[in-house]
Amino acid sequence: MPSEKSRYVSQNSEPSRIFEVEDFTNQLPSLGIDKLANILAVRSECDEILNKILSISLAFKNPAADIESVTKVLNYAIHITDNESNFVSDHDGHELILDEIFKQITLMAENGNIKLAKQVAKYTLEKGQRMLEKFEEGFCWGRALEKIESWLEN
Repeated sequence: MPSEKSRYVSQNSEPSRIFEVEDFTNQLPSLGIDKLANILAVRSECDEILNKILSISLAFKNPAADIESVTKVLNYAIHITDNESNFVSDHDGHELILDEIFKQITLMAENGNIKLAKQVAKYTLEKGQRMLEKFEEGFCWGRALEKIESWLEN
């Protein structure tokens, strides 16, 4: 029989997560694209990292994308204010921003727009390295920038 203490702890503890990321990955497609798009759009209003990632995706999907239009989005997506840099950690998901840029750069190159992909990669590398100076050594952007730099060298 459970003790009085264990019943109290059980009743007064915070609820825990029900689903893991793998569950979401497997089950979210069943919700349908319209519902998921709506969830992402609404959530992006209060989640700046998600907003930046979606902005990158949309900028690169634009058939009229050029270095000027993409640069505007990159300036927004890669920028972290001095005040924010005091609170940013590797666990915030900021690496997902550069991962999305890298993904879009490689897709652009695979689709034959190598010149623009290289321009975007160079710009991302320069801007990302300037932002990286605000953080301690080992910040997650360092690894992501290394991937972009390696891609440029090949």
